Amino acid sequence: MHEAGVKQVTDLAGLRALGHPLRLRLLGLLRVGGPATATALGEQVGAGPNAVSYHLRQLARAGFIEPAEAAGRDRREHAWKASHDVTSWEPSGFGDSPPSSAAADLLRRRIFDAYDQRLEAYLRGEAEEPASWRAAAGFGDLAFRASPEDLKAALAEVNAVVTRYQQRAGAAQGDPDPDSRTVVIIWHGFPLPVLQ
Repeated sequence: MHEAGVKQVTDLAGLRALGHPLRLRLLGLLRVGGPATATALGEQVGAGPNAVSYHLRQLARAGFIEPAEAAGRDRREHAWKASHDVTSWEPSGFGDSPPSSAAADLLRRRIFDAYDQRLEAYLRGEAEEPASWRAAAGFGDLAFRASPEDLKAALAEVNAVVTRYQQRAGAAQGDPDPDSRTVVIIWHGFPLPVLQ
């Protein structure tokens, strides 16, 4: 398991490194599945090891991943691991320059696309899931009036709840529940358009 922590992106190069959909997917696979080689990752994403190696090097250069101790099947190939559990950035922290705004917008759109793909994959296979997992999975939306400060506080509370469950799962790794699986909770908080 890789080191816990948050990778705070503070430069445009970091935003751009994550702005590629394959890089986002590779980073996600390393975070969920642990260390892997370019060949193994390529098999999962349907890309050749040379292309995957290129994107892994870009992620490493930006500090998102690092070489792992374990060797791959081929001694010339090494495994990679995620350097952090979470990536965070503040879009407002990059200023209002066109390149910064474009990079932040592209990254947000790539992340939303990845969310959609994960949900779509679940929905395609939902019928094959055990009844207990179908009953546990859910979605919804809640609308309420809030100030920007209220919305920020509400999202922080949601994050704190999920983080508590992450920490509990991490502490139980030595004695995991046989029914447990990796899950994802995706939530968004944003203002609706003002009605005229």
